Amino acid sequence: MRSKLSKSSVKEAISQVFDKFRSKTFALFQDMDEATFSSQSHSDFSLVGWYLGHIACIKSLLPLEHST
Repeated sequence: MRSKLSKSSVKEAISQVFDKFRSKTFALFQDMDEATFSSQSHSDFSLVGWYLGHIACIKSLLPLEHST
């Protein structure tokens, strides 16, 4: 039989997972030089740095950030 988790413990668990993956994402960009950060790997793709901004923007829009 499963025990029921409280809303706050579920929120905390999800937040910890997001923090873990955010740290891993930042690690990918940490040693990147400005030329690479500002380049496109292919003309169909956005600038490399755009993806970091996109990740940060989406993270801030997640319902988890705005739930009570």
